[in-house]
Amino acid sequence: MNPTGPESAAPAAQDAPDAVCARLRSKKYYMLGRPALTAADILDGSQHCWCQRTKLAIGPDAGVVDPIECCPGRSCYEPLGVLPS
Repeated sequence: MNPTGPESAAPAAQDAPDAVCARLRSKKYYMLGRPALTAADILDGSQHCWCQRTKLAIGPDAGVVDPIECCPGRSCYEPLGVLPS
């Protein structure tokens, strides 16, 4: 296994829950062409993401934004398919 290959690009994605918040964004998100369904869909080599609502790495509840934290149970979490039009 190559330690610098894609397998090691997003180690946090392995620990992330299956469902991520519909408001979670990253540069990689915009390259998908579809909604991000998993942490691997969000995280790239930089591991940087932000909340679409706040435009920051801090969410509306003042918590850290990342696929591990932005999951069901968080007060500002929004599941896919429930965003207002």
